[in-house]
Amino acid sequence: MTRPIYLTARCTRGCEGWAPPEVMERHVRYKWCDGHAWFRGVEETILLDARSARLLKEYGAEKLLDFEQMAKYRARDVRRSHLPLSVQFGAVLTSPIENVTARVWWYVVKHRLLEDEDPRALISCAMTHDGFAELAPADLANRVATCQSCGDVVIDLEQHQQSSRRCCTAAAANTVNELWRQGFRDPWRAADKPPLTWTELQPARWRRRIELVPFPTWNAVLIAPKPIRATSR
Repeated sequence: MTRPIYLTARCTRGCEGWAPPEVMERHVRYKWCDGHAWFRGVEETILLDARSARLLKEYGAEKLLDFEQMAKYRARDVRRSHLPLSVQFGAVLTSPIENVTARVWWYVVKHRLLEDEDPRALISCAMTHDGFAELAPADLANRVATCQSCGDVVIDLEQHQQSSRRCCTAAAANTVNELWRQGFRDPWRAADKPPLTWTELQPARWRRRIELVPFPTWNAVLIAPKPIRATSR
């Protein structure tokens, strides 16, 4: 007998997550949810691949790198890692400059690191506010943009919105939030109690009310509010 495929549910704790009910149950029961959407806001740190992390370490930026966090990630997610090996053995980079994200700092530094005759001096210069300002291209402010989907500060907005898992998740969540304001609900909370499996939801009277929103991991399944029948006078 084929096991029924239950539809996805929305987290009730405010993190905007979607998952099948058995996954969402673990998400809530084991307190994996902190009530915050991980895909929103400015990312102060970034993940560096192993080669880039080793270069920074070699040239004097070791205090900006956290290798332990990636070691914990490898131990915890060994069976379900979504990161390439080069990143798994890399490090988390923090910017040394206040109000400059790690992504923007690394964008400025990486283009000059391999070309500079004295990479140690380059890194030392980039560690200070005035030194970083000297290294930064004159049009840096014009290249940096705030993503309207996830709120992150990025360099190449178009590439970010196409390739960032974080941004794609935020964009899908934005669509869900708009549908939620229109009265759509996941099947578990819809007022007229629709079926909870995909097969049972296929009859025409339900199918016309289904809205699918693809997330990177799961599809969010929403049910439109039941139309209000006009009363005859």
